[in-house]
Amino acid sequence: MAYTGYVNEEVRKMYGIPYSQLTAEQKRILHEDSVRRAKLIEERQKAVLQNNLKAFEDEARMEKVLASIYKQAQQDILAKVTETVAKVEKAGGEWSYANQSALTRSRGLFEQITAELTKLGQKEQSVFYSGLGNIYTDQFLRQVYELGQTMTVKANFNRLNTALIRKTLDYPWSGAMFSDRLWQDKATLGRNLRIGLTQSMILGESIPQITDRINKGINTSRYNAERVARTETKRVTYCAHNDAYEDMGVEELEYRCANGGDARTCEYCRADNKKHYKRGEEPTLPRHPNCRCVYIPVVSDEFGDNELNELTGSVRGAENYEKWKEAEDEKIKQAQLLKAAEDKKLEVEDAEFDLAYLEKTSGTYGNGVYSGIWKDDVTLQDYTAKKGSIQAKRDYFEAKLKTTTGDEYDKFAGLLSSLDDFEEKGKEWELQSAKVKALKKELEEAQKKAGIWVDNPYSQERKDAAYWFKSTEDADTVLRGVCGDVWRKAAKDQKYAAWDYTAGSGKFNRPLTGHAGSWYNNVGTKKVSLDYEGAGEEIRKMTTPIDKSEYDFDIWLQRGCGSEAIESMLGIKNFSSMTEAQLQKFVGKGGRQYNFISTGVAKGKGFSGDVICNIYAPKGTHMIYAEPFSYYSGADYSTSDPSHFWDGSKKQGSFGYESEMIIQRGAYYRITKIEKSGYTTFIDMEVVLDKGYDKFQQRGAFKGYGS
Repeated sequence: MAYTGYVNEEVRKMYGIPYSQLTAEQKRILHEDSVRRAKLIEERQKAVLQNNLKAFEDEARMEKVLASIYKQAQQDILAKVTETVAKVEKAGGEWSYANQSALTRSRGLFEQITAELTKLGQKEQSVFYSGLGNIYTDQFLRQVYELGQTMTVKANFNRLNTALIRKTLDYPWSGAMFSDRLWQDKATLGRNLRIGLTQSMILGESIPQITDRINKGINTSRYNAERVARTETKRVTYCAHNDAYEDMGVEELEYRCANGGDARTCEYCRADNKKHYKRGEEPTLPRHPNCRCVYIPVVSDEFGDNELNELTGSVRGAENYEKWKEAEDEKIKQAQLLKAAEDKKLEVEDAEFDLAYLEKTSGTYGNGVYSGIWKDDVTLQDYTAKKGSIQAKRDYFEAKLKTTTGDEYDKFAGLLSSLDDFEEKGKEWELQSAKVKALKKELEEAQKKAGIWVDNPYSQERKDAAYWFKSTEDADTVLRGVCGDVWRKAAKDQKYAAWDYTAGSGKFNRPLTGHAGSWYNNVGTKKVSLDYEGAGEEIRKMTTPIDKSEYDFDIWLQRGCGSEAIESMLGIKNFSSMTEAQLQKFVGKGGRQYNFISTGVAKGKGFSGDVICNIYAPKGTHMIYAEPFSYYSGADYSTSDPSHFWDGSKKQGSFGYESEMIIQRGAYYRITKIEKSGYTTFIDMEVVLDKGYDKFQQRGAFKGYGS
């Protein structure tokens, strides 16, 4: 209830008379308000205790997710162990340390287990960051809501900014970040599994005994993760409550033990139960693993300028509180939208990790590449293009198995196995790719709702601000530095290849575009050996430095070409005879250009042709500025005289007429605008970075046309 001295002082301020001179009705109002407020404070303190329990209900859901991903990892590792042991036994050996075959296969098995534990660790991190972030947000909002009913609300909802929450989660309060502790545990688990499997080989254990070893190790790791989850939940809850108390001006806290301080509570926590502390001087929580204690705010029961006080006519009743809640609701919603966008971003990152992991661990030898099935090596990214021809390949391999023996039989059996794996993993890759694409779209929508500005490399703002040089001299000032850095690190044969391309690109680009020896002999894309005109190795050498050359800004480039280049890119015919109206159907469409694309770095440069392409290359595009080392600017790498070489630093004395920028082969281009004037077609197009670069035959080993 209200303290008499305090009330006398407040009443004297308002009326100029002491409490004793108030009327009976005024005293009754003061008494009822005091009782109401004491009850309200008690209710809010109970609500804080309930909030603490709610945090651990949320943590229990985290544990269920952790149990699920550990179970999956357990199954995957056991499957790999069982498969490896079966292969050893099928070869006529035993799972024994004395068997060289078993020892060899065990090394591969250990690598597979390490990869599975890495995958487990990534998923575990995601569960922790998402779950703990949700707990922080929920606990902060709950505390603000409860405290707002007893005191002035002045919470800083910017605390719910994702970056700030992440900073709270990553704080090494116990000497190490929780993420580090989890990764250390995965390293320990990996080491224990390797030791256990080695011991199983020494002892000649069976699959059930090996399974028991693996289960014990993984279950221990899961228990450790669950313990970290409970401990971190308490820390995050404490941080969320403390941030709310700081914002709301709470100055005093009361320590409350879990379970009310009964026999289940540790002696240290029980000794402090119901003690009061000045905020900032209290022992931090958690005090030990699995700690569930909490601080409740000690709120004064005195009148304040925002309290119920019928004597002044300033009543903070339900109506005014609801109005406040309404006003704050927009801030809360905004915070929730930001959180939803961040959660969706984490979903995208998880899906992208799973996709990359699938791509990396597939392949004939688990290196991401399938060899021997087709003329060129393929990866899962080729699945969509290849799936239509899988059955024909399978029929061919199965027919070979019926007519071959010995090494030839083993060869085709291996190829058939690789083909089956390619199809199985390819289907999974296609589904996962679609999932990533859908999640990215959902992320974009979530970010829009939250008002998050997303830097779109293909926005009109970016295109309008991109470099569009008027002269080679202007371009050279900006572009030369990156080129020099790449050039100084390039090997001699790489430099020669790039220079030789500038002297004459035909022998490079004809085989890349499927032309055999002449622009009039089109055999088909990827059907001609890169070595057909003797430039195969140069193509491969030139590809490497271009991969290392990119700019941190956007730029427009210009290129003239023939209609057939656009027809090849789009997979169409009769492009040049179409009207401007007919050409509009290709806006938004795109395709790959498998050759190196020579462009001009300034307006009016970039070669001639009946099609003029304005190419927007966003930052990160793989391309190399060729003017400093170009044949047409005076460089000569056909001689051993270094005075004819460019050292990567020397400034240009004069400029050639080509002003060339070479875009990496196999880039994907999307058309954004088409206009036609007389016999010339003008096209705006953009390099689509997330489509990557198709650098086929980069490894050589091609047995097709011209090999």
